[in-house]
This record gives sequence, structure tokens and C-alpha cells, in this order.
Amino acid sequence: MNSNDEESLQLEDYILKADKLITFDKNFDEAIKYLEEALILHPTNYLIYSKIGYCFMQLEDYDDAIIFFKKAISFSINDSTTYYNLAICLEELDYEDYEEIDKYYEKSIVCALASFEKDPSNYIYIKYIADAFFKLENYKKSINYYERFLKYQLDEEVLEFLGYSYLYQKEDFNKAILNLKKAIKYIKDNDKKIYLYKVIISIYYYDLRQYDEAIKIYHKIIEISPKEDLVQLYFNIADIYRRDVKDYEKAVEFYHKSLEYDDNFEPSYTWLACTHSYKKEHQLALKYFLIAKDLNPTSVEVYNNLVYVYSDLGMYDKVEENLLKALEIDPLYDAVLLAMLEINLILGKEFDKNCVNTILENYSEVSSVMAEYNMLRILKLAVENKDIKDELANWEKEYNQLRQGYSIEALRNWANKLNNQTKQTVLNALDIFKKED
Repeated sequence: MNSNDEESLQLEDYILKADKLITFDKNFDEAIKYLEEALILHPTNYLIYSKIGYCFMQLEDYDDAIIFFKKAISFSINDSTTYYNLAICLEELDYEDYEEIDKYYEKSIVCALASFEKDPSNYIYIKYIADAFFKLENYKKSINYYERFLKYQLDEEVLEFLGYSYLYQKEDFNKAILNLKKAIKYIKDNDKKIYLYKVIISIYYYDLRQYDEAIKIYHKIIEISPKEDLVQLYFNIADIYRRDVKDYEKAVEFYHKSLEYDDNFEPSYTWLACTHSYKKEHQLALKYFLIAKDLNPTSVEVYNNLVYVYSDLGMYDKVEENLLKALEIDPLYDAVLLAMLEINLILGKEFDKNCVNTILENYSEVSSVMAEYNMLRILKLAVENKDIKDELANWEKEYNQLRQGYSIEALRNWANKLNNQTKQTVLNALDIFKKED
């Protein structure tokens, strides 16, 4: 055997050992050592440079990966995976020349098409083309090529990205769900399954507004989740029942279910209390708000929640007590400041000028109709208190600045959409301010 044959065999041995380390052992550092030995024997072999680049990419050393991918391209301009991986690395480094990145994806497509034309039996190139179109956000074409690939071979990753393609194209969410569910059937790793189930939940919840279906998927996640995750999962189900389905009985059931797995989970107590409050079960609401306070005594929101339930119970001394505690924690918390004004009005106490000034100062920087809404809440009570009606009239200048571009007429139109009793009190409040900008 001559020296050239020996070198050729040695080169092949280095590459085979490296491939085994890459594919089966995921030992990329050791694989690089064999590939560097191979480079000594064949310093112009583009495939060796590309493999080293891939190893660095897996090690998240994107700078070195880019160096080796570009070196590979200098020896061969026809390898689609090298262009694709180079583009990926540039994205990972937040490279700002997006046109250059897209150029590499486009080159990857051109090379893959050429390779497939030369050897139509090597259908892996169809996947490479689909992946590149996906990266270019050309989802119509990525769908086309992923579906073509699936005619040759069933592959869970292709099903997954076909699902994403339908999702991002925003034309057929049901097909997105169908393909993601198919992918899950072939995936063994539970963490990956859970991730895809959560994607499906987001489609049902945000895109299709099919809340019952979202809940069904949560139950599938629960079946394969560790026990420590169940408190949050049951909490999420309860939230959907409360917030979206408006089934408060079910919401209460699942908040309690979440607490079976962590009886110190404050959010479940808080929203359990809120749900009882919606049901006008104020004593139960108070019970759970107090538990939430004990679990999270430095939360301004907890005290603010107590303010509202004590107000519903007519226990205004407790309202004021909890307002003051909340203000100790955060003197600028706007919801508490507004509630403080309300309780002063209810109790007929001296009007709190500092509170008013703080609100006006804060809301003057807020570009939100919530500024209008919250001030109208105060006005609604204020017009029923003759002692401060004249004083409220002095707010006109400041309040006009808070309207964020909403005219008095626009606010009248808003008020006219309310129920009759609320509408009239708000309209009465607006009568205080007749001046237009």
C-alpha cells in the first residue's frame, strides 16, 4: 500500500470517527480534534471545514463557526447546508446586515435545487429547501416543500415546521394544529411534547378563541408533566374559565385544584378571591384575600384587592386601613391613590390635595384612555358630594391636559354607551367640564 492510499484511509478514519462523535455522542470538542487531524491530510477539503463549523455552531461558538463555514465556501460554492448554517450563525450573533443573511439562505436554496436535480433520489434536499424558505419567511413555499418531503418520508421535525408554517402564514390555523399534533405522536421527549402542546394552546386561545379546546390541551400536558408543574397548569385552566369562559364555578374548582399541589401559591388565592367577588360572595372573597396577604405581605396589589372587598362589605374603616398600608409600600401606586380619593368621598372626609396632585402629575405622562376612565370614576362619586363640587371645577385645566386628545364630546359618546344609571352619573360629572380644547 503506497503512502497516498494510507493517507486516504487515515483521512477516512478521522472523518468517520468525527461523524460518530457528532451524530451519536454529541461530543463536538472531540470531533473537532479528529477533523483538525483530517485537515492536515487534506487542507482544501470543503466538507471538513463545514463539519468543523457545524461543531462550533453546536458549541455556540458562532464566531469560529462562521470562520470555518466561510473557509468551506472558499473551496466549494455548491454546498447548500454550509450556506444555511452560515446564515443561522450570523442570526445568532445579531448580525445587522439582513440582506447578506437572506443572500446565504437564497444561495442555500439554489444549491439544494441543483443537487436535487442531479440526484432526485436524494430527497433530503427538499427539506433543505423548505428550511431555507421558512427562514426567509416565505411560508407558502416552505409549506409546499415540507409537504413534498413528507411524501417521501415521515419526519416529526418536518411536521413541526410545517405546522409553524401554517401558523405564521395565518391562513389555516387548523392545519397548523393538525401537523403539530401529528408531530407530537412521533416525539418521545416529554419536554418537547409539552412545548408543542403550548404552541397549540396559543393557537386555540389567541387565534381561534376556542377556549374549551385550549383547556383540553392543558389536560394533555398535565398527563405528562411532573407534579411540581401541576399547580401552575391547573391555575392556567382556572384563569381561562374565569377570564374567558366566564364559568366561575369551574374557575373556583380549578383554583382549588391548583392549591392541592401547593397550598402556598398566592396567585390562586388572589384570583379565587376575585372570582368569589364576581359572584358577590364577599365573605369568601375576603377569606382568600386575607390568605393571599399573609403569603405576600409586601404586595401593594394584595392590599388594593382588600380595599375593594372591604368596600363591597361596607367596612370603610378597613378600606382606609388597607389603603394606607398599600401607600406605605408604594406611595405612587395609581390604583391605590384613586381608591384613596374614593374612600375620602364616601366618608365625606377632607379632600386629599396631595393625592389629587400626585394623580394629575402621574397621569399627565400616560397616553391611555385609562386616565380618562379612572378620573371619571372619581367624578362619578364626586358629583354626588356637594362639599367638593366647586373644588372639582378648579381641576378643569389639569383634567383637560389628561384627556390625551379625547374631547368632552368623545367622552360623552363613551358615556352614552353605558347602562342608564352609570351613564347619567358620568354625564353629570362631565357637565363640570364644559370647556373644549
